[in-house]
Amino acid sequence: MSAHRPTAAIVGCGDIAHYHVRGYQLAGVETVAFVDPIAAARDQFLQEYGDGTDAVGYSDLEAMFAAGVIPDLISICAWHLLHAPLTVDAAKAGVKGIICEKPMAVGLGDADRMITACEAAGVKLAISHQRRFTLGWEKGRELVAAGHLGTVQFAVSKLGHGLLNCGTHAIDGVRFLLGDPVPQWVMGAVERTSGRFERDTPIEDGCLGLVHFADGSQLMIESDLDMEGATVGTFQIRGTEGMMEVSETHCRTLTAAGWQDHDLGIPRDQIDVIGGQANARQTRELLGWIDGDLDT
Repeated sequence: MSAHRPTAAIVGCGDIAHYHVRGYQLAGVETVAFVDPIAAARDQFLQEYGDGTDAVGYSDLEAMFAAGVIPDLISICAWHLLHAPLTVDAAKAGVKGIICEKPMAVGLGDADRMITACEAAGVKLAISHQRRFTLGWEKGRELVAAGHLGTVQFAVSKLGHGLLNCGTHAIDGVRFLLGDPVPQWVMGAVERTSGRFERDTPIEDGCLGLVHFADGSQLMIESDLDMEGATVGTFQIRGTEGMMEVSETHCRTLTAAGWQDHDLGIPRDQIDVIGGQANARQTRELLGWIDGDLDT
């Protein structure tokens, strides 16, 4: 797509969609459409981001495609249960890439439908785990890969707000830090007594899980249990030669040489965890994948 400026559409004009638009702006992508069944929502986005552009609002994807608008990229920012049908429809319409908000789906069946539709249409599908593009996580991944901790044995993630919300980032984050190892088996327990929901989906009140990876390392997940020190993007990683405390905005390790805070190049308060350069870099990587510059 180097011959023209890439275009994008936002599907679902809620709070998270603002971060997608701003990421597109920083990545040089033109947002040409805002899709939402609620007129006030799409009008708000048109007023905020469409002034001086040719952006148009539509009530649904069918109306946008019927108008002949097929952008290069689509951000799916609607609620969870709509991720699969919207992804399938977008793939069939001929877009080049899709950024779907997390969680990818609420079940494996829907996730498989999304993958199958995108593979059949040659569409690149990315789930919006933009925290992978934060400097703290990148430094942690670099140190783990370099053997700074020796052989990694165990990682711990403590979080709140449910697995379908913050839990998706936490699980993805630990896998990223450990080099994306393949899960071999999982065991866990969940509790639901309160009628709790994550947007439109019933979720657990608390859970405890253990993931065993093929390389022998393990991840312990504590969600909505002991909340002391619980933060979605902060992890403890233990290896044979040391341990690490890492978040999106900092990384420090303890080895035989003592504690070391690792320089990330810019102050912590300038690191974008959501939106900004995190989303922009995610977009640029997707564009590179579409152009054949990346394998995955």
